[in-house]
Amino acid sequence: MKNLIFVPLIVALCVAANFAQGRKAADIYNRGLELHNAGNLEAALAEYEKAIALFPRYIDAYNNRANIKLSRGDVAGAIDDYSKAIQIAPDSHLGYFNRGVVYMNSGDLDNAIADFTKSIEAMPVFAMAYNNRGNARRGKKDFAGAVADYDKAIELFPEIFEAYFNRGGLRQEQGDIQGSIIDYSKALTIRPKDADTLAEQARSFHLKNDLASAISNYNMAISPRRSNSTPPMKKCTSTSELYCRTRGISPRPQRAIQRLCR
Repeated sequence: MKNLIFVPLIVALCVAANFAQGRKAADIYNRGLELHNAGNLEAALAEYEKAIALFPRYIDAYNNRANIKLSRGDVAGAIDDYSKAIQIAPDSHLGYFNRGVVYMNSGDLDNAIADFTKSIEAMPVFAMAYNNRGNARRGKKDFAGAVADYDKAIELFPEIFEAYFNRGGLRQEQGDIQGSIIDYSKALTIRPKDADTLAEQARSFHLKNDLASAISNYNMAISPRRSNSTPPMKKCTSTSELYCRTRGISPRPQRAIQRLCR
């Protein structure tokens, strides 16, 4: 009976110690986050490593450390950190998504497809995972699979600019010029000033021999008021998701929510 008295006490002490340690790790992590947002990556990396040392199951610290490693070209180190985050939370759709983005941008399309599939299994309504898997399948020349994924992304989230843009590009490649023009038009209703979309639609107009529309689009695309990329991302307040584009990825420090990517 005496043992029953001490066990709850020991458990309580352990919980209190773990809570205090977790709070300290969180304070360190938040300091790292501020440094990260300020662009001081070296100092931020040091803070994330301290947070992980204090609390080895700190998923956000692994993810943000991976983002910094990725920005330095340490792809293997980033994959290792994302893998550790997945080990801690194997049901997290974001963990698989993040690692899938790195695999895709490294040219490892098979592993990218596997990770995006895992992300979809964990979160079946995650439209961006379908979009990115579509990109990876397109890279593997599985064009039917890519279109199916873009279609599903649009079904789940009709305002998903990226899927319209990517499906338009695939349709253009496959000779469905009118279909590509329609997709680019839908993308432009979401982001009317996107220079890439205007230029790609202009190319489709050109292929259709609609030179007047092509010239009009090209002129809008090169206007000084237009940007050759999507609008700048706001400073992150989210947790473990990479922001990717069809032509690359832009890692950012993050806290708790996800953002769509291209």
